[in-house]
Amino acid sequence: MCGIWASINAPDAVAGLQAAAHRGPDGEGWARFDTPAGCLELGHRRLAIYDPTPASDQPASYADGRYTLIFNGALYNYRELREELKALGHIFRTTGDTEVFLAAFAEWGRDCFARIDGMFAAVFYDAKRQALTIARDRFGEKPLHSLEFGNGGFGFASEIPQLFAASDTNPVVDHNTLSVFLTSGGIGDRGFFQNVRLHPAAHVVEFDLSQKAVAFPQPQPFWTPPSSQPMSEDEAVNALRQAMDLAVSRQLVADVPVGGCLSGGLDSTVILGTAARLRKGKSNPFVCVSAIFDERDDGGQSLSERPYVEAAIAGQNLDLVEVHPAENDVAERMDDILKAQGEPFPGTSICAQYFVFEAARKAGIKVMLDGQGADELFAGYAPMAGYALADRLAKLDPSFFNEFNALIAEPSDLTSASLSRSIWRSLVSEPFRRQVLMAIGRFPPTGGPVAPIIDPPFRIQPGKTRLETLVETLAVTSSLPGLLRYEDRNSMAFAVETRLPFLSQAMGDLALQIPGELKVKNGFTKHILRKAFEDRLPPEIAWRRKKLGFVTPQQRWMRGRVGGWVDQHLENSIEAFRPILNADWIEVERSRKKSGQAPGETAFRVACAGRWAELTGARL
Repeated sequence: MCGIWASINAPDAVAGLQAAAHRGPDGEGWARFDTPAGCLELGHRRLAIYDPTPASDQPASYADGRYTLIFNGALYNYRELREELKALGHIFRTTGDTEVFLAAFAEWGRDCFARIDGMFAAVFYDAKRQALTIARDRFGEKPLHSLEFGNGGFGFASEIPQLFAASDTNPVVDHNTLSVFLTSGGIGDRGFFQNVRLHPAAHVVEFDLSQKAVAFPQPQPFWTPPSSQPMSEDEAVNALRQAMDLAVSRQLVADVPVGGCLSGGLDSTVILGTAARLRKGKSNPFVCVSAIFDERDDGGQSLSERPYVEAAIAGQNLDLVEVHPAENDVAERMDDILKAQGEPFPGTSICAQYFVFEAARKAGIKVMLDGQGADELFAGYAPMAGYALADRLAKLDPSFFNEFNALIAEPSDLTSASLSRSIWRSLVSEPFRRQVLMAIGRFPPTGGPVAPIIDPPFRIQPGKTRLETLVETLAVTSSLPGLLRYEDRNSMAFAVETRLPFLSQAMGDLALQIPGELKVKNGFTKHILRKAFEDRLPPEIAWRRKKLGFVTPQQRWMRGRVGGWVDQHLENSIEAFRPILNADWIEVERSRKKSGQAPGETAFRVACAGRWAELTGARL
């Protein structure tokens, strides 16, 4: 992973790359080309993971200088691709993935992107054709943003602050994204800046630099999510075990130390259990980092994952690094975390993740495996169970009632009411639900910070069930993109590369192909994932019914210093966003603050967004 910069006629390209110096502490490189469209500048800040020698520095060239490449990411199957390309006559002088990427592009053109098992935001320049090709990996693990400059030029960068550092463009807040965030905390695949584009995942675009005037072409997909395939449970189990072994074995390859994030949940334990199994016989332990909070929430429920973390590492050749972020740590470093993120975030779990990657770097770990993507791809979120049941009900499946009762049986994250609401939402159209809510006086909703946000209607995709449609939506559009953003910014703040086995080529495709009825079954979400790895996991983790997720003691923190930070910045935030905030909400918050009550989640989001705007100079 690295920081990249590509631009035509940028006012200050050097400043643009320097703003990403934290992403690549191991080297800096530049390539410049005069084209009819103007001065093309390609910059790279290196985080050396494969072949840390200068031979693999970027920008890198190939075929006597015809092709030049900068990219952020890693090609996990570069060794297999190298052998395939060698058979086609290509000769290699390095041992890393950069030269393989160049050779693959020279051989297959834009078709090479679909062959890659990995993560990347890549920029290729073909000097012979004077063409600039830009692509981003399947799920968008690696970020890539663009901005058009006032002089007709444009820039692409790993992080948004790079684009503003290189130009005199003023940051303008996207009203819709901000309103959605303030209401629900969601960000999806949109950005917070009106004038900044986020290059779509799994898409490639080519710019013709042989002309003076350069337009932004429409990006074209090189991969589309596959539909589900008929598959028995045994077939799915065998395929998942093979795919996970392949994903983890490839992602363990590096010329620097590799470790992992461990939460005590199913996803991270599957990955680390697989890593331990594949590393059997190695003397050096695999280092895991875990954020542990030995506290209880306001309802008395323990927030500690310690028993599950200890069960996960028992008997394994693993070393555990514990992180215990306190409210003072969070309050004192909120500005640092906001600067690292570059955009607002909805809660303190993002702060805890920040401290996890800081601890990894201090422990000398430069690559970390993590479990992002599993909840979206395998129906791990509790509301997804309702969509699975709605599919059964729509088919008049007699197993509906048994499955309903099994899902709400204690202990469970679901109740009869919450499961019924999910079924209702998935079966009944948005306009009809709105009419019903209006008739009983519950629409439009009141009390929110901004005018009510109307969710886009849920439409079942052709050839897919409700659950399968939701899985793809969450993985591609509404949930996973935001989580990937948080993870990339937090890890790269400390120059740590994160790798996500569940989003590998094999696992990602297979997860989308597994039928929905295998994902929610016998009273369990993620049923097929549990079944596939039950013999590799402690039973208390494999078949755990209640999950905490990556939580912090935010309720208590909001009564202490974190809440103090919120109230410190709330008034300025209200003034910054007054044009879109509801006057009634403002008065309620001011009264709450005056009475000494602790702020809530909405106040946190408003204060976080306001402080972010203050730090970046963004305005409505």
